Amino acid sequence: MDTCARCQAAICFREQLLNAMLGIMEPAEYRCLVCLAAGFGRSEREVYDHLGKYLTHRPCFLEKWVEISPCAGCEQAGRRFCPPPEKPCS
Repeated sequence: MDTCARCQAAICFREQLLNAMLGIMEPAEYRCLVCLAAGFGRSEREVYDHLGKYLTHRPCFLEKWVEISPCAGCEQAGRRFCPPPEKPCS
């Protein structure tokens, strides 16, 4: 499992996809949702919701989001937000 470049927390599969949506493609540069939110000066929920709106208009990302089971890797990562695939990020 990859880890956050900032805090070294485990990165779940959906967080990897969120990073890709932001153009962060190198695992060594991945950020966990907590650190992404801190970088934007927003709450985790705000960042997740904002990216969820983007996700619903990008079929390539949405298809991958649905493929990833809701908690694939999230339990190990201790993530607080991992919505079901039919309700991405909202």
